Amino acid sequence: FSYSGGFACAARNAAAVCVDSSPEAERLVRRNAELNGGAHRIGFVRADVFDYLREAGREGAAFDVIVLDPPKMARGERDVERALRAYKDLVLHAVAILAPGGRIAVFSCSAAIGWAELHRSCAWAALDAGRPLRAERWFSQAGDHPVLASFPESHYLTGILWRAD
Repeated sequence: FSYSGGFACAARNAAAVCVDSSPEAERLVRRNAELNGGAHRIGFVRADVFDYLREAGREGAAFDVIVLDPPKMARGERDVERALRAYKDLVLHAVAILAPGGRIAVFSCSAAIGWAELHRSCAWAALDAGRPLRAERWFSQAGDHPVLASFPESHYLTGILWRAD
């Protein structure tokens, strides 16, 4: 879910791997890596993220930080349970390749999935993985995406940073 590689570019001195199934995402990541002086440290893998995480687990990969920022997974209430199962699957397989003491950031851009739902999905994944996670930080959208009292769905960006013990 790398889209344009923003998280990888922000990690200035760290090696990064961006994973996305879109050829356009690959072009964007490579261009942004060049513009930000990170072309030498940012790799790109064109793959389905779910498949990539499973394969990385089978290969014994280990990452210090994993960012899961998928596209909108729930358009409305009817999609919530399916989306939460998808989040659980993502986190379950990501936690399996997270190094001890590593961090995983999980984001939702669906108004129907707030912190409570995202937290619950991650908690189930951590239990199934047998890997305790501790919330370190809660994220919301920046001020340029205002949350309006008259339009609760305007609060659509949420995220949680977890540390694996």
